[in-house]
Amino acid sequence: MVDAQARILLVEDEESLADSVRYNLEREGFGVTVAGDLAGALAEALLAAGARVALWGLHGSHIAEAARRLEASVPGASAR
Repeated sequence: MVDAQARILLVEDEESLADSVRYNLEREGFGVTVAGDLAGALAEALLAAGARVALWGLHGSHIAEAARRLEASVPGASAR
């Protein structure tokens, strides 16, 4: 059996496949969080870690888009 603290962040945009994979991982003893896309995965990882984020290497509209998606995905997030 897997350590009770072992968690997996599953990123899958096809809901039926995600449900199937989650079911099998949970049967093996893993805790599973599912995100439907990379923005959701980032949000879940940040919530789990209680992290603060700095975005770098992005320019212009890419920063604005990343910030907008982060604010939309993470409750209480503020991109300033």
